[in-house]
Amino acid sequence: MKTTCSLMAWLGVVGPTIASVVMTTETPVLFDLDTTSARLVASRSEPVALPYGEGATLTATDSSGTVTTLAPAVNGTNWWTATSGGIWTLSNSNEGQTTFAVRYTAAEQGAGTAASPWKFVDNDELGELAVTDGFTFVAEGPMASVGSMARPTGFAFRELGSGVFQTVTATGGAAYITADSSFVLDTDEAGPDRKGRKGDPWPEIAYTGDGWLFAPSATSTLTVAPPSGTAASESHTGTGTVAFAPRMTGMWTVSLEYNATSLTASINVIADATVLFVK
Repeated sequence: MKTTCSLMAWLGVVGPTIASVVMTTETPVLFDLDTTSARLVASRSEPVALPYGEGATLTATDSSGTVTTLAPAVNGTNWWTATSGGIWTLSNSNEGQTTFAVRYTAAEQGAGTAASPWKFVDNDELGELAVTDGFTFVAEGPMASVGSMARPTGFAFRELGSGVFQTVTATGGAAYITADSSFVLDTDEAGPDRKGRKGDPWPEIAYTGDGWLFAPSATSTLTVAPPSGTAASESHTGTGTVAFAPRMTGMWTVSLEYNATSLTASINVIADATVLFVK
């Protein structure tokens, strides 16, 4: 939640800093409090200053769940230094909690291989490294997202699964390569032609404007022709599906056109079966 609050007594500055800044005033002060963002600790050479309210208990919880109670405040300020990289939760018994993303040191960091991926807690560290083909990494915490990282020139991101990614030499204009996945393949018919009963649930009809490369602006025309009557054509952009619920038995024809490509499928809709109970 991001909101504007009224501060009556004091305002403390929280962040990686040597000095603490405290302001006292008897006049109400308005300030913006952003409680949605984590804070980055890029270096542990400087402690983090945490304002302290009287009677409060401050604790620090590391990525493994180990909780440490901070030492008593000095002049209204607690000083905290992370003892390991990863995502930390700092809690104030009176005020709530916040998240710190702490970069890993060289001794803690992975090797950048599939067996030992490099660990990022923010989006900027990748741009500070000279990566090679096959560099493997994971993104940890709320400040690290592969979708927000600057992709190194000449490389694509390959998803390996379980949150692990790899930089690979880009070919064919690829920017992102998804992980391998299994899927169900219907081999009952010499597809894409299909057959089914009129009253049964039907799968949706897929369309694309670029051969399922998922360009959002690629256009296509999808035409569905019933066994008798007028065919219906629809213009589409991007990649997606449309519902198919036939109300007429017989052979339906579905065609998709994009660029110079034309795809056609026949769908044989047969009548619902009749069941007789004889007693």
